[in-house]
Amino acid sequence: MAVDKHNDNRDPSSAASEAFEWAAYNRPFLGERVSGDVAIAVPMETKLLVVLIDVLGHGAEANGLATQMADYVGKHPVAVPSTMIENLHKAFKGSRGAAAGCAVLDARTHRVVFAGVGNPNFRILSSSNSMALPVVDGIIGREIRTPREHSAQLLAKDLLIACSDGVAETFQVADYPQIFSHGVQSIVRSVVRRFGKDYDDASCIVVRRPKS
Repeated sequence: MAVDKHNDNRDPSSAASEAFEWAAYNRPFLGERVSGDVAIAVPMETKLLVVLIDVLGHGAEANGLATQMADYVGKHPVAVPSTMIENLHKAFKGSRGAAAGCAVLDARTHRVVFAGVGNPNFRILSSSNSMALPVVDGIIGREIRTPREHSAQLLAKDLLIACSDGVAETFQVADYPQIFSHGVQSIVRSVVRRFGKDYDDASCIVVRRPKS
């Protein structure tokens, strides 16, 4: 069962909802009904918190932990990526573990700050370049190195695109030349359909500045 989530930018109290548009799509391991991946965006006044979590394994048990972790992020959002990662690690210590990436986008400056552990693939994608945001080794809930933050700028036509390792990380704009002209809902579904691996959970979340 695939899950497709998107924002409709109807929250007038949130500058982040005005400054960014986003969508997420999640497709389970072939033959499974639920996924151990989760990708969410949480508007926080002038900031947008984006978190992608890939729980180890797949199926119902992985999905249960992914759901708990997503609920935790929704109830305890933090606009500092390294702190959000560390809080997840502490809250789920002793669990089966997960890889995760966290990006915070500023609605005023369009600056992106990122921290990640494990193998989430966060990139700033432009028509001429693909910049990967670095992660540190470890497994959330088991053992992690101290998360390190990295920053980048999200320009008017750029995409912040985050995928679990169930999506081939090597795809480039040339493999999907329509990516910048498609809507965010179309992008996330197309990325998973084109580049997702059948025998892994596959998820994608995309954020961009609204087209003028």
